[in-house]
Amino acid sequence: MKVLLIQPPHEYGAETRIPNEFPLGLGYIAKVLLQEGHSVKVLDIYGNQFKQEQVVDAISKQDFKNFDIIGISALSTQYNYVKWLSHEIKRRHPKKKIVVGGPLPLFSSEIVFKHTSIDICALGEGETIFKNLLDNFDNLRKVNGINFKEGGKIMKTPAQPYIKDLDAIPFPAWNLFPITVYLNTPKYPEAYGLKTMNLITSRGCPFNCNFCSKTFSGVRMRSIDNIIEEIKELKRLYNIRALHFTEELVMMNKQRMMELCDALKPMKLKWVCQGRTNFVDYEMLKKMEEAGCVRVGYGIESGSQKILNNMNKAQTVEMCDKAIRLTKKAGLIPVIQMMFGYPGETRETIKETIDFCDRVHAQPNAGEFFITTPLPGTQLYDYALQKGLIGDEEKYLERLTGCGELLVNFTDFSDEEFMKLKKETENAIARNYSRYRNKHLDVLIKEYAFKVFRFVRYCRYNGIAKSFKEVLLLLKNNPNQLFEAEYK
Repeated sequence: MKVLLIQPPHEYGAETRIPNEFPLGLGYIAKVLLQEGHSVKVLDIYGNQFKQEQVVDAISKQDFKNFDIIGISALSTQYNYVKWLSHEIKRRHPKKKIVVGGPLPLFSSEIVFKHTSIDICALGEGETIFKNLLDNFDNLRKVNGINFKEGGKIMKTPAQPYIKDLDAIPFPAWNLFPITVYLNTPKYPEAYGLKTMNLITSRGCPFNCNFCSKTFSGVRMRSIDNIIEEIKELKRLYNIRALHFTEELVMMNKQRMMELCDALKPMKLKWVCQGRTNFVDYEMLKKMEEAGCVRVGYGIESGSQKILNNMNKAQTVEMCDKAIRLTKKAGLIPVIQMMFGYPGETRETIKETIDFCDRVHAQPNAGEFFITTPLPGTQLYDYALQKGLIGDEEKYLERLTGCGELLVNFTDFSDEEFMKLKKETENAIARNYSRYRNKHLDVLIKEYAFKVFRFVRYCRYNGIAKSFKEVLLLLKNNPNQLFEAEYK
């Protein structure tokens, strides 16, 4: 069959956001379908930064009629775009079947069917479901893991079992996407100028943080040999020199992490990953640093034990303190991820967070806190529904664009006071960190280099300057512009 896979942008109407993470889910699905003998093309709206008129032009062309089915991958934050896109496709091709997969249909299929032009919702791993869907295109009842429209009704099939052996999944079809965009837009400063790519080593997470939208239950891991084989393939095809592990817990198992480091070290790559404070020890962190790791992200979330308990975070403030200190001692940069406004947040918990950041000389990633936002599929979302903080779910999804707005206020503060306190908290932490940084020249140099990196990336990506030399000339003429705005 002839299949079109679509990757929508990650913020509705924000086409200028830099695409620095390859869409692995669609990449895996594309490769599976190709191996099954299907014809596959990709419309990567996000990677190509297509504007809506360009997308309309693409779906209006004659060759669009040749596709038998259209698959869209979507997060809950992409609902608006999926709604618009599905309507535009159906207006021009009313008989064309559209299937959507990812967290959006997994947690909000009823809304998707009611308010969009989607025909089929895939509620599990697309590598299996999409293959079975094409094999049984004329009898969808045989396909596990989907909801679909039939005779004005929504039909539901039994759940599709998880793929037990992740090594059996072929490597992504990178060549079907605008791969140079992803290779040349690194997510961290140390990878600037290096071909970089993201990948996963596992699926799932054993923890149950109340705010986390989990698409898989349990944990399944790829073998070290399979991971290294993929990296070697990326080096052979694209000469990559930097990696970004994108799943939650690369560091979940110490022995496995040590084995991965032994395999990575001879490859002389730079890489970053996400960690968890209760899995950290110095021996592992030092091994990671020696194997090319430069940064580790930690979901610290709060410096208040009360808030951590409310989150069901399964970590203590002491764990967070120790993890940050050990990470720095090992020569790595801890990337601190924090939240503001979780249920139970008070001036006292805010002060505890400020004191914690001061104590460990930490500043939140990009200097900002994430505003606590309930995502469909989380306990926090269910709590917001029960408390009447979310009324019309479809209208809520329309506002859930990932832009960092205050959508639900879980605190006793007014919305105005909430935003004021958030800014005051960020400023207090920034002042404390600035005093620490100014006393340590090595830290000051690293921070300045990071600002330069972001400014250079912004200028080159948006065509403001074509070379590093041109960027330096811009800074020479107006050095203050480096600090005038956040270049994300």
